[in-house]
Amino acid sequence: VFQADMNWEGHHTTQSEKWLKKHWYESSSKEKEGEKTRTIRQIKCFDSLRYEPYIIIPWCPSSKSSNPQPLTPYYDERFYGYGKNKIQHISHLRFRGVPFSVLPQSFVVHHPHPESSIKQVWNNHKNNSLHRDMDLLYREYINDLTEKYSDVDDAVPQCDD
Repeated sequence: VFQADMNWEGHHTTQSEKWLKKHWYESSSKEKEGEKTRTIRQIKCFDSLRYEPYIIIPWCPSSKSSNPQPLTPYYDERFYGYGKNKIQHISHLRFRGVPFSVLPQSFVVHHPHPESSIKQVWNNHKNNSLHRDMDLLYREYINDLTEKYSDVDDAVPQCDD
């Protein structure tokens, strides 16, 4: 499982161990006209503000849409280099009220690659401020989202500690 041993905050919410055991659906099921219906397991809360799952989400509205705006927000370009860009995008979706589910019987493959030069900069706290700057910006960004989407009732909440 991708980064299960080194990035708990980034991937634990998916509960990959459940997925590996084929627990893809909600435990409650319904019978309708002799057929059993199943509901894909929903992410009910985020274990961390650093959750960064792989997602499949529509971006473009349909050609018949009355709203020609993209369905998915753009990445915030203030998050540059390495760090927090995927996390801020997931947070934006979450605060907008987009539901998250665990896709059954499907997976992605992450091909390992050498550490990039910008990640080396990110990890070098002593000689640069990229990591600190992005951390500060992310806290500010979360506060902005909280204010902007204060009227959204169905945003996926933070799990209770």
